[in-house]
Amino acid sequence: MRVVAGIVRDRQGRVLLGKRSGGNIKGFWEFPGGKVKEGETDTRALVREFMEEFSLKIIPVRFLAEVEHQYPDFKITLVGYLCTAEGEIKKMESHSQVVWVPWDEVRKFRLAPADRKLLEKIEL
Repeated sequence: MRVVAGIVRDRQGRVLLGKRSGGNIKGFWEFPGGKVKEGETDTRALVREFMEEFSLKIIPVRFLAEVEHQYPDFKITLVGYLCTAEGEIKKMESHSQVVWVPWDEVRKFRLAPADRKLLEKIEL
């Protein structure tokens, strides 16, 4: 399964983290994003997912890193993109909480295993 993750930075340089409200990684924090549909590009999937999940328009700026992770019942390829956002979050579909945090504090959060791997490969 190919999954995209947006490392969305605000004007203060903070990044967006979301706390999952369900699924296999319920309670973990993640860089929001979602599954890439067949025939869809990574960046198109990222824009679509943020609109569906948050009603937030994002602009993918550049590819950052890609990792693979085997969860107990599925395997994902997680692809991270640096993004900027236009506007404010208007809703939350898959997250119980969102926070904007300085990059150097992201490691303090209980990240989902694949997101932790992705974090280790990213230099901002």
